[in-house]
Amino acid sequence: HQWNVAEAVCQLNQEGFPIRIKFIGSILDSFEKFKDILEKYPNSKKCIEYISGLPHEELIFHYHISDAFIFASTCENMPIILIEAMSAGLPIISSSYGPMPEVLGSSGIYFDPRDVKSIKDAIKLLYENEKVREIIANDSYDKAIKYTWENCSNNTLDYICKIGLK
Repeated sequence: HQWNVAEAVCQLNQEGFPIRIKFIGSILDSFEKFKDILEKYPNSKKCIEYISGLPHEELIFHYHISDAFIFASTCENMPIILIEAMSAGLPIISSSYGPMPEVLGSSGIYFDPRDVKSIKDAIKLLYENEKVREIIANDSYDKAIKYTWENCSNNTLDYICKIGLK
């Protein structure tokens, strides 16, 4: 739902918030909706940047130079991109759709990715509250470092043994 995030950012920018966003990656099937938003808002060129197809090493660089991260997906099973942002120590604004709340827990601000006003409210909350940014960035980082392949394999084997013994 990148087009809704783009619209929220353009509206906030028009309202005087000096917010800029960088979209990285493929937009694919929703690219027309995204382009329509860019054309609808004359200020989109100053507040929105789109970069497609970065090598992973460069993506990590962008995490580390960013002030926050927005994740607007409505369909994930294990949102690795969200975990990458968490491990970069970023304050996160995330979709309220599962499994994002299960992964991020109380370490983020949630919004409905289908509702531009909900996205705007989440961005404003993060923008206007330095203490909230600091707390959720630290909390999400602490949570992310527990997501390791070793923990995953141990938990999976423990589960298999548990259900196999019944």
